[in-house]
This record gives sequence, structure tokens and C-alpha cells, in this order.
Amino acid sequence: MLRRLLLFTLILSSQLHAETIRLLTLSFPPYAYVESGEVKGFVVDIVKESMARLKQDYELVIQPWARSLHEMKTGKGDGLFPMFITDDRIYFTEYSAKPLTHEYKSLFIHANDDIQFDGDLALLGQYRFCRVRGYSSGPVFDQAELNGTLPYVDLANSSLQNIQKILHSRCQILVDDKNVVAYLLKRLEQSEQLSLLVDLERIPSHMGFSKFGHASSLVKRFDKVHQAMIQDGTIDNILSHYLGKMTHHQ
Repeated sequence: MLRRLLLFTLILSSQLHAETIRLLTLSFPPYAYVESGEVKGFVVDIVKESMARLKQDYELVIQPWARSLHEMKTGKGDGLFPMFITDDRIYFTEYSAKPLTHEYKSLFIHANDDIQFDGDLALLGQYRFCRVRGYSSGPVFDQAELNGTLPYVDLANSSLQNIQKILHSRCQILVDDKNVVAYLLKRLEQSEQLSLLVDLERIPSHMGFSKFGHASSLVKRFDKVHQAMIQDGTIDNILSHYLGKMTHHQ
């Protein structure tokens, strides 16, 4: 009986390796994006290296987030990243034990400025902020803006526009995703020009596997290779490549 069970397990494992799984993400540089026809990004590279170590064939698809969530619910999509853990996703998602990354809502100042922060946003109300139009800057900042604690907030259509504004002193504090800012500053060769004032929020973002797809049993093996990548420095090397000076262990 034990021999039959072992043989059955090996057959299932072999079938999983042979079957190509469908992995989903969205376009959000530097997390994931398409450049010259290739899907890139630091979480993409983490997932690619994980699949290589698992010897798992996969296709990688960038598409709208809502469509990806629907495919995870139906099992058409086998994996989705990076994902926040939320109550409404638990029934169809098996999450990695450790996050692939953290998404930070952070405040930045020009490196030459001497603005201090002691934990109370109200004390920064005299300064002019810049943030991206139409996006949440996290509940802490959004509430402070909504209730008038921060009366001077300029909006722009992109993170790049806001970085140019603070570099040219058209605002004094930038609020944005820390990884996005680090990536853009590296591309502009301006990493030394801004300083981190504070991380307002740090939100873990995981690899998710659909409970109804072909890869639901992959999560424990994924966790092992992911932990090995943390320990052997692979994750730090990937972060350094994309984020440069502001690289930090996620």
C-alpha cells in the first residue's frame, strides 16, 4: 500500500512538472512591465528564478488586474502576483508563506532639505506635497488630506512628473510608492538627490496560487526555493539591479 501511495505521489509530481502553468501579473513598473517584448520587473525576476529552480514550465501573462482575479477564481489562472492578503481572496487563493515584496507608501524630501518628521502629519501642514492624481496614497495620508491637515497638495499624472517637480523645488515633500521612486531615480541617475523621510505604510504582497488551478500543490515547494533565494542573496541582487541605492531587504 505504501509503495502504491509513493508511486501515485511521484506520478502527480511528474504531471505537475510537465504541465505548463499560467502565471498572471499586471503592468506596474518596477514590479512588472513589458520592455522590448519581454516581461521584466523585480517581482517578475523573483518568480522566474523560483520557477527555474522548481523546474516548472509556465507562461507569464500581463493583463488587467480584475481579469486576473476572475481567472484565479475560476482556475483558468494558476498563479497571480504580487497579491495583498484580503478576506475576500482567501477562499480561492493559497498564499506564499513570505511576501515577494512589500509595497511602501513613503514620504521623500530633497536631499538638501532639513525637514523633520516626528510621527504627526499635522506638523507637516506648512509644506507643499506632490502626489499622483487618481491613486490612493494610503489611508493615513488620504485621511490627512481629506480632513484638511495637509492643505497644500499638488497633483500630477505620473510619479515621474512628481519626481521632476521635487527635484526642481516645485514641491517640498513627495508621497509615492518607495519602490517606484527608487526605480525612477536610478533610471534618471538621480538616486542621491532625494532622501526618505518616512515610510507611512508597509504592506506585504505575496505570490498567490489558485485553489482551483493546476498549481495549488506548488505553494510549499515554492516557499522552500523562495526562502533559499533570500538566504543565498539572490533576492538582494535582483532588488539592487532594479532599485539601486534605495535597495533594502523586502
